[in-house]
Amino acid sequence: CASQKGARSRSGLDLRAQRIHTCAGCIPLGCRSSATAIPNSDSARLLCKASRRKTKMQAQRCAAPRQAAFSGKNVTVRPQRFNRATVAVKAMKVGENLKDSAEYYRVLKTSDGQTVSLASFEGKPLVLFFYPKAATPGCTKEACKFRDEYSAFVDAGAQVFGISSDSPEENKSFAQANRLPFPLLTDPSSIMRKTFGIKGDLLGFLPGRQTYVFNAGGKCVLSFNDQLNAEQHVAEALRALKAEVRA
Repeated sequence: CASQKGARSRSGLDLRAQRIHTCAGCIPLGCRSSATAIPNSDSARLLCKASRRKTKMQAQRCAAPRQAAFSGKNVTVRPQRFNRATVAVKAMKVGENLKDSAEYYRVLKTSDGQTVSLASFEGKPLVLFFYPKAATPGCTKEACKFRDEYSAFVDAGAQVFGISSDSPEENKSFAQANRLPFPLLTDPSSIMRKTFGIKGDLLGFLPGRQTYVFNAGGKCVLSFNDQLNAEQHVAEALRALKAEVRA
């Protein structure tokens, strides 16, 4: 009877161990619950430890093919950050041709309610002065100086444009208040300014003040930048035009 009872107890332990082993291969939580049923069994603890190691290895083997299928390498994939679209900057320099710039064909709104592109003035000298902000003291002084010397630009056959990022309504008020005889163009989001590579002042917080003169063939003959001496832009533009006439 004692031998039969011992055999039954050993078979019961074997059956329990088999259940633990089966559970360990499938569900680790079930393995732990089985282990608590035999708290003094070393085999149960070893089986639980082996099952956890096996589960971890299986998870690693399952993750590796997904990474390899995605990138070909076992690397960590981070979400990309998308930047806002930027404008390609290539500073307009003396000697370059305006016709090679996309801004030559851009249609802009004028202060008198019209639309215009620089390409419509092909074969005619162009004077473009970029000013930071309409109705500010420096810009008013510059625009009025161009107004006072406008007849000299007309005699040279040149077309004068003032350009800023102000709205057409703001430019209209600015032109009417100062009786400007030439149109002011609105450069939305300062796209033309950025494309021409005009640098800002005061660490970039103040748009740059720059004047360009292009001859009848579209070649840039003047690129003048001076934030403080606003009226000097007019003198430099006239000097460049007169040099072209002599040439």
